[in-house]
Amino acid sequence: MSKITDLHEEIYDFLMQKREVALSQGIRLDFTLRAENKDKKIEKGYWFYGGENELIISFWSGNDWLYETPNIFFQITTKGDCSLNLSSGDSSSKGFLFRNFLESPLGLIPEGSNKWQKYYPKSDYLNLLDYFLSEDKLLIDRLLSQNSSESFLEDPKNTIKSIDPSDFEVWLQNTKNFRNSIGAVTMPYALSRFKVESYGPITKLELSSLPKDSPFIFLTGENGTGKTTLLKAIATAIAYDKLLPQYEMEEDLWQLSFRLITPFSTASYRINMEGNMSADLPNVPFCCYGASRLDIDDRMYGGNNVKHKHRMHAFHSLFSHDAIFHDLNRWLLTALSQSDASARLKYNSIKKMLIDIIPNIFNITEDAVEDSQELLYYELDTDGSQISTGVPFRKLSSGIKSLIVMLGDMMIRLFAQQPSVNEPSMLKGIVLIDEIDIHLHPKWQRKLPHILSQYFPYVQFIVTTHSPIPLLGAPKNSRIFVVKRQRENGVIAERLDDQLQLGNLLPNTILTSPIFGMQDIIPESNINLSDLNTERNFQELEVNSKIRKRLRERARKIKNEKN
Repeated sequence: MSKITDLHEEIYDFLMQKREVALSQGIRLDFTLRAENKDKKIEKGYWFYGGENELIISFWSGNDWLYETPNIFFQITTKGDCSLNLSSGDSSSKGFLFRNFLESPLGLIPEGSNKWQKYYPKSDYLNLLDYFLSEDKLLIDRLLSQNSSESFLEDPKNTIKSIDPSDFEVWLQNTKNFRNSIGAVTMPYALSRFKVESYGPITKLELSSLPKDSPFIFLTGENGTGKTTLLKAIATAIAYDKLLPQYEMEEDLWQLSFRLITPFSTASYRINMEGNMSADLPNVPFCCYGASRLDIDDRMYGGNNVKHKHRMHAFHSLFSHDAIFHDLNRWLLTALSQSDASARLKYNSIKKMLIDIIPNIFNITEDAVEDSQELLYYELDTDGSQISTGVPFRKLSSGIKSLIVMLGDMMIRLFAQQPSVNEPSMLKGIVLIDEIDIHLHPKWQRKLPHILSQYFPYVQFIVTTHSPIPLLGAPKNSRIFVVKRQRENGVIAERLDDQLQLGNLLPNTILTSPIFGMQDIIPESNINLSDLNTERNFQELEVNSKIRKRLRERARKIKNEKN
């Protein structure tokens, strides 16, 4: 499944959401959290007790000091197995309580003289935990209440009862402090697991280990491996209610199973060719982009023209090559013409963001161009000097236009889905981008992921790339999957960020790593390997070249003196 700290984070988020709902109904839902930072466990993200392959949660006081576990606890393993466990090694009276009053009603299986277990059928572990909370936990609460005297026969300081609220608040504050110190943040909307079956060339593929705080999910791989198809499947899942017939997969047996995090819940869903097979899908702020993103709904197309309107559909860019995007320039001019403070705030925020994000742009102004109002973009030359004459959008380079088009369309769509938001950095949602590196200079390929995560901290980006450069800008907690196409298994996705310390790799190492799989990066024109320059950067090469030149000159001088 996932590494153990991802599981801790996922369960913590799930239980905190459940607790918030319970409190709104006047019910406390308190649970055990790790109280001490032994071996720096809390510091490393182990919010609950347990080992390297499982975590345990209890909703009651009472500890079995013999086995070093709570007397009653729910266990989840990294394989997704779930079980209810009762242990009375510390107390014969607790064993009597379990054996005579809890064993039969709960369907427990004795494991020796002082342990009992109940194994839950293999399924989604969050669904199983949810079932436990709504069924077995309530039954245990009732049984303990009815037979409470049985648990007070021994140590009065180690009885089984509801967790003391003051204890829980201390544990919770401790956990929150450590989470803040390591930057643990939950995205408001995020895809935490995705499984696709019989969708185009994909027979069966699963993306797991997607933590709530992952701002970027990168999909790499060679051309034709299925990266874009995978993005289409994700788009279909996240925004199924927006799906039109022309964007549906033609195969009859496709199925998508996924887990979505929203501010209100974390839940699993399943859709297939027959429709939504789960509860109502959440409304996730969403947009997606294919590799072609240059045309906007300006005067050439006209955004209200029925003939072209279908090309502006939310799915069209990813599923076709002739999409038309919202015109950010017109949108900003409209906002600028409005006198209310919220419109002005929105305009100024977006202008500042664009100047920071767009390569070599130092100012954006409004001016009259050819009898109409236009936004003019002022650029820096290659030496960093300011060019005094601004140019309209249509005269910018393809790379800059592509970036403005995507950013503009993304903001317009997300603002429309969140009308109460006035500032870009407060926008939330999930955004898919195919070939995020296209048209961009390597310097900006590197900067873009980091800048996007800075300006849109509550948006989860799921992107494809053929270049190693964007990975150099991967924000903390990003996930990287390489998509492969195999004869026996079809299209698969292998997680690699947990196998490589990406922050310590240079592009040559990334290219020859399993992410891109190149055997070497030696130029085809090279004849003699001994002539290869292996310096880390060009500045180092220049210095070493001068040193080698001086050494050769010195060697010739010594040789001439001897002769």
